[in-house]
Amino acid sequence: MFILAAFLLGCQPEAPLTALEACRDQACRTAALLPAWQADPDGTRRWLTALEDPTVQATLIEGLALERPDDAATLCRELPEDAHARVRCERRVVRPHLEGRGKPAEASRNPAEPGAPGPRSSTLPLLQLDPPPWRALQPKELEDDLTGCDAGDALLCGRLVSREHAAQGDWELAGRACAAGDPSYGDAHAECLFQAAEVLAESLGAQGIGHAMHLCSWSSYGPMCVAHALTLVGPRVPPAEALTEDDIQAAMAVVEALRTVSEGQPALQASWVDRYWSSWTYSVFVHARTLDGRIADLLPPEALPHLSVAMAARLMGGRDPTTLELEPLAEELRAALATPGEPAVTSASARRQALVTNHRVQTWASDRKDERTLPSAWVMGPARRVISEDPAVDLRIGILEAAAQLRSPPPASFYLGVVSDDSQHRLVRWTAARIGAFLDPTAAATLAATLQDPDPLVQMALTKPRRRKGDKKPRPPGPSPAEPQRGGPR
Repeated sequence: MFILAAFLLGCQPEAPLTALEACRDQACRTAALLPAWQADPDGTRRWLTALEDPTVQATLIEGLALERPDDAATLCRELPEDAHARVRCERRVVRPHLEGRGKPAEASRNPAEPGAPGPRSSTLPLLQLDPPPWRALQPKELEDDLTGCDAGDALLCGRLVSREHAAQGDWELAGRACAAGDPSYGDAHAECLFQAAEVLAESLGAQGIGHAMHLCSWSSYGPMCVAHALTLVGPRVPPAEALTEDDIQAAMAVVEALRTVSEGQPALQASWVDRYWSSWTYSVFVHARTLDGRIADLLPPEALPHLSVAMAARLMGGRDPTTLELEPLAEELRAALATPGEPAVTSASARRQALVTNHRVQTWASDRKDERTLPSAWVMGPARRVISEDPAVDLRIGILEAAAQLRSPPPASFYLGVVSDDSQHRLVRWTAARIGAFLDPTAAATLAATLQDPDPLVQMALTKPRRRKGDKKPRPPGPSPAEPQRGGPR
């Protein structure tokens, strides 16, 4: 009897969550996820949040949210706050009006204003828009939009025709062509809008950036689309020594266009404008032959926080990173900023380039406790840093952040030495602690144990480092805890 019972129990079908936990590849997990959620949502949620690979986690959660729209808000919130994956999940699923499936009242509310000026994460915000005008059209009404295209593939035709319209500045026909190529409004449609926005920004500059931002905000790839548009938008810039007031005015025309399209969304507006200046200032110094402060008299106040970072990156380029020291660098950069320089005769230059960015690592992707009170700015494009009203403090922060983005950054000891310097401002020390812990979590944890920094921000940065993909949590300093012997007391 007992043997029969055991046999029958062994033949019972495997529990869905157990089957999911047994999966060793993504295909298996994708197939097993929905049954596990339906059978045991709490257990499945715990399994999802315990996944170590953020890319795998985000892919599974977003796919499940699309399968379970009633649970979408809960599922997307399992992703880290302010992470790009969470923003993407919420835009595609929790706010389905962007995909043409209605406009829930709860999801349509504007996001809360940040606790301090500046970007609050590494994700660029998007316009809050109603569905585009072509969303009301049926596929048959869009077929004629691709007439004359002989590419033989609707998706390819949609993309080609859309780019042609975008180059002529007709954003609405560009969007219609994207919808005609992919009437399901899936990834191909989103990519098509992305490419059309790039063409608008690059071809028409300030005149096209507003419509480009509309297309970006209707794309599920919106944040990256905005980043590309802000880099591609003209005009091209010369190196710093050839820069004139005409170049500044051309950049200001782009800024005014950004302000116009983002009117009514002040936090978004400030983030877009700041991001543009961060790329612009870096671009004019990346190939500069001289470093001086002449440009400071030409720039508007909102662009000045980026000047020291761009100049610091140029100053340190090509130097041995192991020999860098903060205070000598600060004095050298301060002297360069104080040098007036010679006025440029003309903006013509043998080397005129589009805007560029330099982003190797993201050491402050999102805010933690008490960090939302810190005003921030973009760094050479996609990175982010804290800013200070004290010019001397801000100069040092800019050097630390620029050094982290060098092709060969200085070792963690460069940053952790700054943390140990009590004469440095707390924001300088916090910046150094955050980057130093990112580069070497173990050394940062050792310093935290010996230093016992009274500033909670600095201590948190040392003990809870931002981890890079694939990094393991550092072991605390000191002897490892003895593992219990098998069969012994536990």
